[in-house]
Amino acid sequence: MERFEERSEMSGNTGKLVILSAGGTGGHMTPAQALGRDLLSRGYRVEVFTDRRGMAYQSMFEGMVMHEIKAGTLGAGLWGKLKGLASLGVGALQARTLLKTLRPAVVVGFGGYPSVPGVYMAQKLKMPTIIHEQNAIIGRANALLARKAKRIALSLPDVRGLEETDQIRCIVTGNPVRPEIAALYLQPYPAPQQDGPLRIFIMGGSLGAQVFSRILPEAFGKLSADHRARLEIVQQCREEDLPAVREAYGRNGIKAELAVFFNDVPAMLAASHLVIARS
Repeated sequence: MERFEERSEMSGNTGKLVILSAGGTGGHMTPAQALGRDLLSRGYRVEVFTDRRGMAYQSMFEGMVMHEIKAGTLGAGLWGKLKGLASLGVGALQARTLLKTLRPAVVVGFGGYPSVPGVYMAQKLKMPTIIHEQNAIIGRANALLARKAKRIALSLPDVRGLEETDQIRCIVTGNPVRPEIAALYLQPYPAPQQDGPLRIFIMGGSLGAQVFSRILPEAFGKLSADHRARLEIVQQCREEDLPAVREAYGRNGIKAELAVFFNDVPAMLAASHLVIARS
């Protein structure tokens, strides 16, 4: 009883429990967080199954209990595949124990291998599952889980890689978006001022686009000195690309803020004159 009261206090309600199974990168975690916040506002309890990398996003999941479970990708070669399968196996056992204790109303998976243990074990235990596919081509994890999912939510119509037998259970929902980002639609465009700063936000998907890190600093470097002096760049990069991108901007005298992940994306979007992005 004490455990239930502690969970209810954290989530702010005592409604039905929904488990979100996501992990790995922001591309999977941010839509999970957006759905979680919406569910909390509707009176549901929400808990999250995620991997070690997903736990780095814990601050985004206020009011939601988070559980770290083992997960791994099927790496290159026989050893990489065996190691990944062993990790997924351990995660499946952890998820099974949690699911039998928590008894959620539904488990929602957001793709990527970290989502597999929670959704797969829910299906084995005959619990309702939903999977969400963010991309135009279904990922391997979701393809594995689709056959036994009660519903398949799609960000885009005509997703490639789905079996014909799965398409009858598909519904186009779009990609869940955080309210603070959706609200930007109503804000006026921040027009640049003559000879004023030009703020450019570069966001390359959940891990950053290597092509942006390779091409854009050099492209901006070809501008005149006066134009380069106006630039204020905020760019998401892969960890391994940060030193080279920082050196390129510094060499060209361009002011740049670089990071692997930004927590304040809505504020950055609102302040930007130009956004260069991929997802």
